[in-house]
Amino acid sequence: KMEIDFLRRRDEKLASLNNAHPRLKFTDLEGEGGGDYNPMDKSNGGITYAQGMASIHAVTFDGKILNGVPVFRALYQEVGLGWLFAVTKYPILKQLSNL
Repeated sequence: KMEIDFLRRRDEKLASLNNAHPRLKFTDLEGEGGGDYNPMDKSNGGITYAQGMASIHAVTFDGKILNGVPVFRALYQEVGLGWLFAVTKYPILKQLSNL
């Protein structure tokens, strides 16, 4: 939760500095409204509530679905901090980060 909040704030700050809209959309499956999550909404990529609760997912602007560590790699890249997760692309570290 802390990491998601950090990424959200970073995205909002970058957007305000560049007079743009935030690049990231976050969906809280258990947020206010509780049962209003709709997996059929195109922006949710067909990810069911159970799948979303089992692990973190992301849907890219072109509809590609990411799951697990690649989600964080993509999010950090979008907010200009991709270098923090770049090491998780190397084979040995990739295997360790996906445990």
